Amino acid sequence: MDMAKRIRNLMLIGAAVALTCAAIPASAGSIEEGRKHFDDKKWEEARVEFQAVADSEPDNPLGHFWLGRVSFELDEYNLSIEHFEKAVDLEETNGEYWHWAARANGTKARTVSTMRQLPYALKIKKGFVKAVELDPENMDARRDLIQFYIEAPRLVGGSTEKAREVLKPIAELDPVEGKNVEAKILNAEGKSEEALVKAKEVIEERPEEENYHITLADIYASMDREDEARAEYNKALEIYPGHKNAIKGLEDLGE
Repeated sequence: MDMAKRIRNLMLIGAAVALTCAAIPASAGSIEEGRKHFDDKKWEEARVEFQAVADSEPDNPLGHFWLGRVSFELDEYNLSIEHFEKAVDLEETNGEYWHWAARANGTKARTVSTMRQLPYALKIKKGFVKAVELDPENMDARRDLIQFYIEAPRLVGGSTEKAREVLKPIAELDPVEGKNVEAKILNAEGKSEEALVKAKEVIEERPEEENYHITLADIYASMDREDEARAEYNKALEIYPGHKNAIKGLEDLGE
């Protein structure tokens, strides 16, 4: 075989290899694999999987939902809002997507000045309300909606009366959790002593629930009993290291 033919054959082989490689699709990513990384707190590995899903399946809301969850864990709140709202756009009947979009907006709202919180407040309320409407049995969404009604000014829909309406199914399903939420409502109404009694009763019944220690800590903080508040926030962190609300509570106390 002369040199010219050898060169031509090599070129043909090279072209065939290139076409074969081009025909093999890049990894489309996997929600299942991403979830495994997410559960192991391997955020960047999880992001790679979920991003591949979002890129290869642009109409699949799960890619954006889980990208939002990763961004939320990494305190990338603008990015998490973008992904959660994209998931909502793709599947408006999914209450979990609305719930997490509202949560991300709520967390972001805490980082901006009071003058800039109104647009976030409107999104928070809409998201939590939609989440409960679409999935009435989602107790986490109910708790978050109650927290919104407790904390928000009346101008944007805050109301302890509405909070109690949302509370009823929680109290029926789980009386201890109902008592915990009632303590929060009482504290918001300025009835701190009554709230304190209920919060202590809750702790006696479920001492290993970190959120109940945070409720008690918040009540102590509202009463300017800072040492007791710190102790309860720290107990919550012993049970659940890295709990954002406990860390925030300690920061507010000057830790």
